Amino acid sequence: MPLDPQIEFVIGLVKKANAPEFWQLTPDQAREQYLLRVARLAVKEPIFRTEDRRIPGPGSHIPIRIYTPREIKTGEKLPVLLWFHGGGFVIGPSASFPRRWRIARRR
Repeated sequence: MPLDPQIEFVIGLVKKANAPEFWQLTPDQAREQYLLRVARLAVKEPIFRTEDRRIPGPGSHIPIRIYTPREIKTGEKLPVLLWFHGGGFVIGPSASFPRRWRIARRR
């Protein structure tokens, strides 16, 4: 299956940056590199509301964050994007995630 052209473009930019791969770095170096890369996204789209909640999980409550892109009209339903963080919370802090949601909001 071919890659989406937008993803191909992003991968090309990453390769042109000639930055080290995260696996080649110590955790401290990887965190620093990650924050530098995220800062370059500079997406300025607003998020109407951010809400932190907890939902019941098998062993304890699971923290979730809900981003609402704009004010919702009564009875209106918005599409949902469900993101499972799979990184073990070693490199990218949750504070860096709103940039991703701002980008996804345009889709």
